[in-house]
Amino acid sequence: MTTTDDLAALLLRRRGSVYVPSGAGRSAVTEAAVVVLEAELADRGHLLTAPLRRALTDLPAAELAVTGMRLLADVDAQMGSDRHHAPLFARFPEEIPYQHAYDRYTSLVVAHLAAQPHQPCMNCAGTKARVRALAPCAHLVCDDCHGVAQDWGCCDDCCVWYACPICEKRYETDGPTDPWIDTGDTPAGDGGDILRALRLGAPGDEAAELAALLARRTPLNPQDHDDLVLLLARAHTGGVHADGVRADGGASGDLGWLPDEIPLRESKALALAPLLDDPATRPLVARYANTATDVLRLLVVRSGGDPDLLELPRLRRVSRPLRRELLALLDSFGLDSLCEDFARYPGAWKRVGEVLHPFEGGARAGRHPRAALAFAVLRGTRLDDPALTEVLLAEAARHDGIRLDGDRLRHVGWQGRVEAALGRWDTTAATALLRARPGELLRRLDVLLARSGETTLPEEVGDALAHALPRAGVGPLLGAYGRMKVRAEPGGRRVFFPRGRVTKGYAVDDHRPPLPARVAARAAELIEAEAVRRLAAGGPAGGFPSPAPSRDQGLPPLDPADRLSAARPQTPDGLKSSGTGKGPVRSDEPYDIAVLDAALADLPVPFAERASAVSLVSVPRGSSLPMPAAGERVRLFLHWLQPPGVRVDLDLSVALFDDAWRFVGLCDYTQLEYAGGAAVHSGDLTSAPAPHGATEYLDLDLPRLTKAGVRFVVPAVLSYNNVPFDELPDAFAGFMAVDPARQERVRYDPRTVRQRFDLAGEAALRVPMIVDLRSRRAWWADLTLATGDGNHSVWRHRAALARAGHDLVDTFEAGGRATLWDLACWTAAARTDGDVLVRGRGHVLWGYRREEDEPRADFAVRVRDAWEPDVLCAEPELADRRALVALVHGDLAGAERAASGTAYRLFPGPLDEAPLTRVTASDLAGWLAPGR
Repeated sequence: MTTTDDLAALLLRRRGSVYVPSGAGRSAVTEAAVVVLEAELADRGHLLTAPLRRALTDLPAAELAVTGMRLLADVDAQMGSDRHHAPLFARFPEEIPYQHAYDRYTSLVVAHLAAQPHQPCMNCAGTKARVRALAPCAHLVCDDCHGVAQDWGCCDDCCVWYACPICEKRYETDGPTDPWIDTGDTPAGDGGDILRALRLGAPGDEAAELAALLARRTPLNPQDHDDLVLLLARAHTGGVHADGVRADGGASGDLGWLPDEIPLRESKALALAPLLDDPATRPLVARYANTATDVLRLLVVRSGGDPDLLELPRLRRVSRPLRRELLALLDSFGLDSLCEDFARYPGAWKRVGEVLHPFEGGARAGRHPRAALAFAVLRGTRLDDPALTEVLLAEAARHDGIRLDGDRLRHVGWQGRVEAALGRWDTTAATALLRARPGELLRRLDVLLARSGETTLPEEVGDALAHALPRAGVGPLLGAYGRMKVRAEPGGRRVFFPRGRVTKGYAVDDHRPPLPARVAARAAELIEAEAVRRLAAGGPAGGFPSPAPSRDQGLPPLDPADRLSAARPQTPDGLKSSGTGKGPVRSDEPYDIAVLDAALADLPVPFAERASAVSLVSVPRGSSLPMPAAGERVRLFLHWLQPPGVRVDLDLSVALFDDAWRFVGLCDYTQLEYAGGAAVHSGDLTSAPAPHGATEYLDLDLPRLTKAGVRFVVPAVLSYNNVPFDELPDAFAGFMAVDPARQERVRYDPRTVRQRFDLAGEAALRVPMIVDLRSRRAWWADLTLATGDGNHSVWRHRAALARAGHDLVDTFEAGGRATLWDLACWTAAARTDGDVLVRGRGHVLWGYRREEDEPRADFAVRVRDAWEPDVLCAEPELADRRALVALVHGDLAGAERAASGTAYRLFPGPLDEAPLTRVTASDLAGWLAPGR
C-alpha cells in the first residue's frame, strides 16, 4: 500500500513540488518557524519559492511542524544526507595514519585514559585546560576556547559581545552592539553551489505525472519504473485526483486516468495487468494489446513479475473464461508475428501454454486454430492426435510459412527470408522485404549499404527509406542516424551493452570497412529531414508540452465536482492540467525564441536506460561533463548498510593510468595515499551494521594527480567479500566538490553533492565514470564488470579496468549516437519562428534566423554545424515570449519573465523557477514518434 509520504517524496524528486494543504492564515509563530525551515533547507542546498513560502506560512503551527519535518526528511533522503557518515579516521583528509599506525594506536589508548577523570572540551576535545559550561547555552568549553570566544568582539569602540564556539550563537554584553552579521555564522561550503528551488504543488500534479510516464515512448529507467508502479497502484485504487496528494484513495474502478494510447509495452503491461481478473475491464485489455508479447507481459505482471521478462515468476492459475479470452486475443494476430514473438521467448511461452491449454480437448483447438498452430510450432508437437492434427493441418494450409517436417510442423517466417537474402548478398530482395518493417530496415541499413557495393545511395534503398521513414519508431530512427554519422570513418573498438538489469559492456574489434562518405551522408540526411518534418508537423498526437496556470500563479483549488474531470487525460481541445512542470498537456503553438547550449553535443540521447543506476542527476551514459571546478578537488563517497547476519565489506577505490592506459598506481584500502596527497582515502571499513552503516571517502586533487603523470582516473566500488549489491538494504555512491581552502573536518555536505547513484543489481564491481585529467572532464560510464569469487581490489582487476576504460573512452569519443544537441537543433529549427540563440561559442550568443524560403532541415544544419551567425547578442530577451530552452546547466537569467514554453536542463538552476514546462531527455526524443 502506498502512502502520502511515498507520493510526496516522488513529487518532490520528480517535479521539485511540495503539496501544502490550505491554511487559516499566517501568524508570528509560523513566520518565525518558516525562517527556521528556510535555514534548514538552505543548509541542504534547497530554497523555497515565494508561493510555497506563503502557503507554508499560512499553516497552523502544528501542521507546519509536520510538513516541515517531512519535507526535510524527503530532501535528506534524496541527497543521501539522512544517513550517518563517519569515516574511519576522524581527521580525514588532513591526517590519515597511512605511515603512522603505531602512533594512532597509542594516541587512542592515551585519549581513552585521559577521558576518564575529566570531560573533554566540546570544541577542541582537549582535557588539559579547565572545562566549564558556557552561559547560557551550557555547552562545555575549555578556558582556552572560551578565551578565543570572548575575543570575538565587534570592535574596540563599543561593548564586547562573545559567541559560543559550539552553537555559534552570539550573546551581547551590557550596552549597544553593532547589528552586523557575524562571519562565524556563515555556513561552510564553496559558495558556488546552486540551490534547488522547491515550488508549491499544484492540483493535478499526480495525474499529470502519471500521464507523462504513460506517454513515454522510450524505455523507463529503474527510478521511472518504480515511480510508475507507485502511481499506478494509487490509480487502480482510485487515488489519482487533481486536488493534490491523497492517502485515502477513492472509488476503485475509475479508469479515467487511462490514456487512449500507451506507447511503451512495459508500461502498458503494468497499467493493464490488474484489469485481467475483472470481466468488466477485460475488453480494455484487448483494445490495447496488439502483439503476443503484450499478452506474455500481462501474464507475467499479473503473477508478480517484471514486464522486462528477464526473470519469470511462477505463473498464476488462469480461469477458464480468461483463458478463452486470451487465446482469442492471440488468435487475432497474424501467424508470422505470433511465431516470431513465441521464438523470442520460447521458454516463457512454453510455460504460458501450460496455463492456457491451447490444445485442450483436441478438436476444441479449432476455436483458436491460429494460436494452437503457433503453440504446436513452438513445442514441436507430434501430429499423433487425429482430432488435433486435423485442426492444425487445416490451419497450416492457409499459411505459406508453415511446412511439414516429418510428424512436426515448422515455421519459416519473414526473419528467415531476410537472413537468407542477406546471406546470399541479394540486397534487392532483402530491401524489398525490409521496406515492410521500418524499424528492421533502419536496424539493418548498415548491412544493406555495405553489401550493395555502391558509391552512392542505391536507388532501391533510397525508395525503401522514403517509404518506411515516416512510420519508423524513435529508437531505430535515432540509432540509424547516429551510426550513419560516423560510418564513413574507420572503426576501432565497438562496445555493446546487452539488455539486462545491470549494464555490462562487451567490446570487439570493428573490422567493418567504412561506407563511402556520400552513401553514409545521404542516408543521415534523409533521416534528419524526416526528424525535422515530424517535429514541424506537430509531433505525436498533435503537439508538444505546454504549461498551464498553476497554484504558483494564484489560481484557487478546483471544486470537488471538477476533480474527476481534471484527473482524466485531456484531448488537445480539453481542459489543460494545472502545474508548472512536466505534464501531458499539448500545444501546437510555435516558439517565439529558442535558447540552446552547444554543450548538449556532449550528451548522447539516453540508451539502455532499463539498466541505468537510480541517480540524483539523470546523466545519459556516454556523456562528457566537466569536473567540479571549486579548487579542482573532488571527493568521492560511498555509503552502505549490510543486511542482518551478513557482513558486507564494500571498498571505494580508484585505479590510475597514464596516456597509454598503463597502470601507474592506485588509492584504496591497501594504499591510503598516492603521490603525497594527490589522492587520499579515509580508511577501510570492513562492515556496515545497522543502524548507521558505513561511509568511505576518497579525495582527488586533480592538478597534483596530473603532475604525478596520471591521465585517466577510474573510480570503482567493489564488494570485497563478493556480496552482490542487490542484497544490501541501502547502498549508494557519488561525488561532491571540495574547497581545499577551508580544510575543515570531513562531513557529508548535501549542498556540494554533484552526483549520487544507487548501487544495485547482481554485481560486485561498479565503474560509475572515467575521468580524463587532461581535459578535466568525466565520461559517465555506469558500468558493471564481471568478477571472481571474492577478495576484490583494484590491483586484482587493474587489467580489466584498463581495458574497459580504454574501450569506453574510444567508443564515446568516436560518437556513433545521436545527441541532445541534434534533438535541440531539430526542434528549434522546426518549431521556432523567431531567433534561435546558441551559447557556448564565445562570450556572446550566436543568433540564427530562418530565411522565408529556407527549408527547416537546412536551417537545422546551419545551427547544428555552427555556421556564421546572423546576429550576435549579449542576453536573450524572453519577456512575454513563448520560449524553447535546452541547456546543460539551468543558469539562464531572465527566464522567469517568459510567458510560456518548454525547458530541458541537466543540472538545476534559476531556470527551474521559470513558467516553462520542464521535460526530460527521453521526452525530447519522444517528440520524434511518428504522428497518428
